[in-house]
Amino acid sequence: MNHYRYVATPEEVLGILNRETVSDHLILSKNEPDLIKKMASSICHIAADFDGTITAGSQWVEIQNFLPTTLLNEEHQDRDWYYDQTSGVSNVKTDMSDPDWLHGHLMFGNQTAVEGAWVARSFARYIQANLTDVHVKMAGKAVVMRQGAVELFELMNQRVVITFGVEQIIKAFLEENKIHASVAATRLTFDKDGFINGYNRNVVVSATKAAAANRFHKLVGDPPHFFLSIGDSIVDIEMMPENGFNVLIMPPGEANKKLAAFRRNHLATMFNKLTMILVSDSLLPLVDLIRQARA
Repeated sequence: MNHYRYVATPEEVLGILNRETVSDHLILSKNEPDLIKKMASSICHIAADFDGTITAGSQWVEIQNFLPTTLLNEEHQDRDWYYDQTSGVSNVKTDMSDPDWLHGHLMFGNQTAVEGAWVARSFARYIQANLTDVHVKMAGKAVVMRQGAVELFELMNQRVVITFGVEQIIKAFLEENKIHASVAATRLTFDKDGFINGYNRNVVVSATKAAAANRFHKLVGDPPHFFLSIGDSIVDIEMMPENGFNVLIMPPGEANKKLAAFRRNHLATMFNKLTMILVSDSLLPLVDLIRQARA
């Protein structure tokens, strides 16, 4: 198998990505090529992340394009605070004299609640900006698809997109690109005139992706090795079943950012669950692998 590197440890992954410049694509795996092909021959269902996985763009960026500047700045402040906290940039020592000793920090164990609050604040801004179902559909249609996404989904029987995002945006994207799949994401609600007026109580955030994936696996009813799970970040590892065909996609241009995230979040915690890491801007190498395995 061309463009393949065997890696026995997480440290070897980091070493290869530090040393090599990827011009086309690269597959990194602790499994030998023949075993990967054998495993790939069983795949018939897919659970995929959205932003950065089957897309090269962001649903959040597209919907935020419709916000006025004041509300957009508030969105960016929430985003920057969250990423600073989760990346370790904002590792500020404090004591009980600090009035923000609690509220100024993302505490271990509270990330799910913080993400839920982030979603609620974003949706409140959409309501304040009088966004409608038309804006939501326009946002979905504007998201850029990653090459090979259509071909990958066409290979599968049962398909679901699981995302910390908005159901109706994803559905508009799927319809625009003629991809047939179910969606696990937060569902907006609208009034009779099409204006956003709220959202469903079942909010999907990073930490609840696993719950959505588990329900998908249970309803389909097949063993884990029939499932392809694919994502682009450490939070997507949680939705990947043991003994499934689990893929992390990493665009070459984002390698440095991803490497920093892996070092912070301990690649070792996710390495054992991964079947392979695909370093590529395209999903076509994965499509080709599955087709060759089935031949």
